[in-house]
Amino acid sequence: MCTDEQHQDRLQVLKNILKNLARDPVDIVININDNKPWTVDYQGYQHIFLWIPGNALSMNMGEYGTGTVAAQVWINLGFKAGTVIKTSGQTTNVPLILRFTNEVIA
Repeated sequence: MCTDEQHQDRLQVLKNILKNLARDPVDIVININDNKPWTVDYQGYQHIFLWIPGNALSMNMGEYGTGTVAAQVWINLGFKAGTVIKTSGQTTNVPLILRFTNEVIA
């Protein structure tokens, strides 16, 4: 059986975990093109969501292949860290919004 002190220690550990999970989301804007990729880095968050403010975009997602990504909707990337993402057929910069969060966007 645990003592009251052990219970308090475990409760504090759980509170610290919840505090870390409840971090505020961080939004950044990146510019990518065929020659300027972005490498997936979760920066300690559980999810990275992508928002394309313009039109749908053909993108190369490394080992996952190339495909069209919808615009004006949050997309959970879900790729492993280190995946290199770039456009396909775009020589000029395309702005993308990335949201780093521990919550799922519905």
